[in-house]
Amino acid sequence: MKYFLFFLFVHLVVDYVLQNGFVFQLKRKHIWGIWLHSGMQLVVVAFFLPFLLPGHFGYLLGSAVFLVVVHAVIDRGRQVITDCDPKQDTLFLFLIDQLIHIGTIALIAFFAPSGEIFRFGSSWLIPNNIFLMVTLFSTVLVFYCYGAFFRQFIPEVFSLRSRIYTILSGTIFFLLYYHPFLSFFPYLLLVLLFLHPVFNPKEGEMKGFFRLSLQGCLALVLIWLGKWVSGQV
Repeated sequence: MKYFLFFLFVHLVVDYVLQNGFVFQLKRKHIWGIWLHSGMQLVVVAFFLPFLLPGHFGYLLGSAVFLVVVHAVIDRGRQVITDCDPKQDTLFLFLIDQLIHIGTIALIAFFAPSGEIFRFGSSWLIPNNIFLMVTLFSTVLVFYCYGAFFRQFIPEVFSLRSRIYTILSGTIFFLLYYHPFLSFFPYLLLVLLFLHPVFNPKEGEMKGFFRLSLQGCLALVLIWLGKWVSGQV
């Protein structure tokens, strides 16, 4: 379970933290851009190598290399599908893509050695995974859901305004469970930002109620799963 949580964390960091607009465009234009994006997993894993406990170095590094190759193949396959027909870039394809990634991670974790991986423990993995999923992962998910439910083209899907809105609202849901008092601060920032006309939703973009409702449901599910997994680690 600890290996699954760790490589899920690596996947979320690579796909939703390090994959900015520049990297995304490189992936669309060049094959080597896909390998650059996928290879970032090695960079993230390398950061944690000094903190490994004995007996995990070989498996962790070998698994990371395997995941780099598989990640690149999956992303290339999705790219071929969407290049042939852009209309195929749907919620269904997005979910299938993520399920294959997670399934590969589960396969790696199934054969992993038991015991603790890091000197500082693994308790940090669950809240960090939940935070990344409720904020950055849901930034992508809510837009695919909006397109699937309303069949409407959404301009500037990954605009700065949209990212800020979704990340802040996701942070509020996360903190409401882990640190209720601190949730006031991102809520206040969200209110102050969206009083400014620059941050008002443009025509064609989803309204706040739908976004918050979807994120709220996602947060509840992830937090419940996190509590269940906590008892398994």
